[in-house]
Amino acid sequence: MNQEGEVNSDVFGEQLPQVRCFVQYLTYHRCMSRLTKKPELLTEASNAFLKIACIAWCNVFGPRKSCLHWSKTIRNMAKEVEQDLKNRIYRSTGLDKEEYPKYQCSIKALRDKYVAHIDLDWQDDIPTIPYFDNALKVAKEYERWVMDLPFEQDFSYPVLSLDKIIETAEKKVASLAALFSI
Repeated sequence: MNQEGEVNSDVFGEQLPQVRCFVQYLTYHRCMSRLTKKPELLTEASNAFLKIACIAWCNVFGPRKSCLHWSKTIRNMAKEVEQDLKNRIYRSTGLDKEEYPKYQCSIKALRDKYVAHIDLDWQDDIPTIPYFDNALKVAKEYERWVMDLPFEQDFSYPVLSLDKIIETAEKKVASLAALFSI
């Protein structure tokens, strides 16, 4: 890439761990939630994993003003490149350009009103916990989008393999469950 459209390596290098964190911790939460008999500590850990996942997702896919927002992956990003990820997100989630921002705001509201700050009336604004399957689809579209970006030959980035992160996290929780017979 030339100067315009250059990868912002400082931002990109921090986005990847946030996306991985989101996927890993969401998977931990989901796997722990499915355990039929579990000690209270695992219930508390499961909830903590969901909170961390929520924060990590918002860091990259939440408010555009976030220093790690996906739109800052490339300096002076061309509108077509930005629109490409948006279109991918709309297709994979089934949400349109009016629905997706509302969904995005529901996760941000959970983060703002319950995870990061406790508003006593948080349930008035967030009557149900947002459905995180779409958030996972967004992370996977980001992964595919990143893989399709025209990086220069000398710029390398680690392969995300979010599916591998999910598989590994599922195995870790299964091992824990087997260890404690839960």
